[in-house]
Amino acid sequence: MIEVTSFPDRAFLERGVFRQSVNIEFRFRGISNEALELYDVAVDGFDDTDRLLFELPLDSFGLVPPILNVPERRMEPSSVLEIFNPLSDFPLDYPIHRLDYRFKFRGEKGGPVTCGVMLHPVVYPQKASLMLPFAGSCLVTEGHDLLTHHRRNFPFTHPLVKQIGITGNNSRFAYDFVLVDDKLRMYEDSPERNEDCFCWGKPVLCPGDGMVASAANDLEDNAFYTPPDFDVEAHLRDPEGSMAKHMGNHVIIDHGNGEFSMIAHMKRGSVKAVAGDKVAKGAMIGQVGTSGDSFFPHIHYQVQDEASLLSSEGLPSRFDMFDLIIGDKTRRIENSCPNTGMLIKHEP
Repeated sequence: MIEVTSFPDRAFLERGVFRQSVNIEFRFRGISNEALELYDVAVDGFDDTDRLLFELPLDSFGLVPPILNVPERRMEPSSVLEIFNPLSDFPLDYPIHRLDYRFKFRGEKGGPVTCGVMLHPVVYPQKASLMLPFAGSCLVTEGHDLLTHHRRNFPFTHPLVKQIGITGNNSRFAYDFVLVDDKLRMYEDSPERNEDCFCWGKPVLCPGDGMVASAANDLEDNAFYTPPDFDVEAHLRDPEGSMAKHMGNHVIIDHGNGEFSMIAHMKRGSVKAVAGDKVAKGAMIGQVGTSGDSFFPHIHYQVQDEASLLSSEGLPSRFDMFDLIIGDKTRRIENSCPNTGMLIKHEP
């Protein structure tokens, strides 16, 4: 009665500093004549000998049921339901080889309808050597965990997403970085202008060697905490061009191996690279701004599997080296990725 698949096609196991995650989503196709509602999700983890490692539930018990973490749970007759994977994060020590997801739906006419999907997630074999695109200390205001907008940018059953023609979530593994001062502050007192933020105008560095696939440099910066208007008609008229404007002044770097870095929202007039230029790891490619879909100064960074902003899918990224700031101490992190909320330091 229900067919379930995961997407994107490749399930990557991303190993961070404290946790590992499988950043995929689920699509259900109902072939029932009645509406069904998802009320139970569970996942079992196994090692490479099929030994059970853990079982995690998300059920409908309690006065505020955990299943409410999945906001869209109703599947109309013969329709499609998509959900963001609510059981995606796991302790770092588990040697995960297989994940078995189980789902239970119920309707008005009968008992539960169950379905499931088996995954064998793998660590992404990153080819490019990447560094963080800044120097100094920063707050990772958003990574790409379940609660962040990066992961939730493109619900593919949304009418507007379908109209525009977006077929991949290129920001699935994106970051927003905000540079801070030596007291780890984003600004002093109450900011009113972009210039009041310590991040504003700071250098943005090339994360890895490659060739510029596309770039933009002449888009206006938005006033502090003044989000730009979302022009639906422009998106429908020129989807690829409008998505590029959405990223503001940006550079897309082709690393030559099916990996493309996107650095976005830079300051008007600060991007000197143009399509076809060779760029070197660590070189300055622009300055922090607020252009595009941005309303405070920050660096948006992501890796994707092609240059297109409509069809590309995000890829995990690991960085050569950075320091995790924990109170008055630091911890050296190598070949890993930061998470939302971390204070980190990078000295190239």
